Amino acid sequence: MGKSGNGFDFDPDDRPGSYHRAEIPKRQWVVAVSVAIPAMAAVASVRSILTLPQEVFWITASSVFLMASLAAIVFCWMIGIESIESAKYFAERFGG
Repeated sequence: MGKSGNGFDFDPDDRPGSYHRAEIPKRQWVVAVSVAIPAMAAVASVRSILTLPQEVFWITASSVFLMASLAAIVFCWMIGIESIESAKYFAERFGG
């Protein structure tokens, strides 16, 4: 069967352990990129909050955007770590 774009293994026993071991670095890069994008957005929103002139509307909008960015960072991190851990588990389970 294979896997979807997020690293979810539909039928992991279709592949040998060596396949899952080779997937670990790929998934680590995907996590790094998927966390970096909302992290850059969070940095931009913090910069926007701290820039002068400080207006209530822009501070509020930037704060909302910052919270959304932080939520995206946590979500991407959790999904990515789970994907990496499953690849490690299947690599050990299928002896590759």
